[in-house]
Amino acid sequence: MDAFSSIVFMSENIMNTIEEIAKKTAWEKMNPGLSITETPFLNQPNDFEVSDDDAISYLNSIIEEGYLRADSLIPEIEAKLIAEAIEKIVKSGLPPIFIYVYDEVWQIFKRLSQLVTPILDENYKITIAGMWAWRIDKKGEGFSIHRDNYAKDTRDDGRPAHLTIWIPFTDATPHNSCMYMLPIHLDPNYPDNLTRKVITDYSDIRALPAKAGSVLAWNANIIHWGSKSSKLAEHPRISIAMDFARADADMSAENLAYFASGPDLNTDKSAPLTFEQRLNAIGESIWFYKNRVRQYHADKADLLFRFCQDYSITRPVINLPGNDTASIHNDVKQEMKPANISASTEPSDKNKIAHSNKESFSLKPARKCIIKDCDGQGFGVYATAKISAKELIEECHLMPPITQDDFNNCSTAFPIDSFIYRLENGEKERVVALGFANIYRHSSHQYNAAWIQHDTARAFQFYALRDIEPGEEIRINYAMGKTGLKELIPPRKVEVRESPNKGFGVFAIEDIHEGEVIEDCAVKHLGEELSAGNAFADYRFNYPKGVGSKKRVLTMGLGGVFNHADDNNAYWINHPHLENVFRFVAKRHITAGEEVCTSYGGNSYWEGQNIKPV
Repeated sequence: MDAFSSIVFMSENIMNTIEEIAKKTAWEKMNPGLSITETPFLNQPNDFEVSDDDAISYLNSIIEEGYLRADSLIPEIEAKLIAEAIEKIVKSGLPPIFIYVYDEVWQIFKRLSQLVTPILDENYKITIAGMWAWRIDKKGEGFSIHRDNYAKDTRDDGRPAHLTIWIPFTDATPHNSCMYMLPIHLDPNYPDNLTRKVITDYSDIRALPAKAGSVLAWNANIIHWGSKSSKLAEHPRISIAMDFARADADMSAENLAYFASGPDLNTDKSAPLTFEQRLNAIGESIWFYKNRVRQYHADKADLLFRFCQDYSITRPVINLPGNDTASIHNDVKQEMKPANISASTEPSDKNKIAHSNKESFSLKPARKCIIKDCDGQGFGVYATAKISAKELIEECHLMPPITQDDFNNCSTAFPIDSFIYRLENGEKERVVALGFANIYRHSSHQYNAAWIQHDTARAFQFYALRDIEPGEEIRINYAMGKTGLKELIPPRKVEVRESPNKGFGVFAIEDIHEGEVIEDCAVKHLGEELSAGNAFADYRFNYPKGVGSKKRVLTMGLGGVFNHADDNNAYWINHPHLENVFRFVAKRHITAGEEVCTSYGGNSYWEGQNIKPV
């Protein structure tokens, strides 16, 4: 008989209010076999035992393959207790993440020292980064292909700095969404090109079925995913995960693409972990995985996001019915309420949009910012004037949808994970944001800005999370690459708005004099060749500018938004001093209100594109 056929739910009370969720006694009543104390680590059971031989085997597996599997490390009775508790939580109408209200879950991670220490050394950190729980039934699926982070700080001996621990409490099988991995030694992009998640030989993939109570751990850089469940599944896949890090790991690395806020749980055993602290950790995780919440818990999404406003570490302000303040909390894949727009991908209308609001609108460039060198560490965006909390910093135009093939066919695609844009019908598009969107550097703790989806335009809006003083760098929380720029001239005299018959265009808001620099635009390399059907093809430039240049690049800033005109009033050149930068210059005097246009090329260019210029 399946373990779940004998489960008796002691409480099927549906939790429909934040007050109900935040009531400790309700959780104690729901799962009386589990505990909620102020100091869960003080009287916890002994650490799980790992033999010396097994410890060496696990370490070697992590170094060689990038993952390990410790079978049945957690006693069956403990695994069953957690699984039954998660079933009751789901029965109450809440996602499984609320299992973290209980002592026993936190204790499980604290009791893994004999497994983790050989890999991360003593005094390793346990954080809420990546903290989550799953109950995947016959219609469900695990997270799609991804890496947990992009921090390149693996030791010389191959031991990782960041480790994900994943524990199934029911048997995880190929039928109910077990884990799949691409071993690091078979990953052509490990460790130097982590933003690429490409599998060239599917026979390299490892399926990792695991018994209830097993522990899977993996290098957080490894490619992995959970499969779709099958109608042949005998029971749900129930599991939890938490992130571990070496004591000296860089938790604010430029390429660290996951949220690392929250308490360091590797403290002394008498340290408190209160019920409210747990609610805050749960709220933070819900907000970090908000896109998953919208997808899998749509009926409770508003309630859960309001819970995040009251209980989380960063206290995000979220745009919900009855809440007048727009959300200004960020995420590497932020998805806010859908916009009533769809993109045209016709090459002659590359900036064209359609929207339900027929009133004219424009996009605001970053007028209080400048790009400059960050002490030799690449370039970043800095405030030139005070930016107040919740002030709009910039609105960034989006390219048309980008496919995985578009990225794969760019042999040296710039190292970012693209943004995700949600359409009105709920579908998601992978997009590249222009403007300064990909210039803002990442910080996992000290970020001061965030982005949301524009209500009507195909664009993202970047806001200040707090007051930003002149000279202060503006940072957001997502993975960013680096280049070697020193200082760029921002677009102070122009804005983006609709252009008759062309879609979006760049317009002067002040007179621009002949020879005046309109903007310096950093470029991101795409490779040497692009197919005609590649979404980047209509936005790409050749770099450096000149006959015979072979590198295909995408210009940041407004470079990809300038429209063509035969009598163009602007042009671009290679920056006279800096590599990987185009400079856009006024060819003649441009009057305020006039569209600023460059020339894409003569008749041969348009014939090659099979386009009739507007």
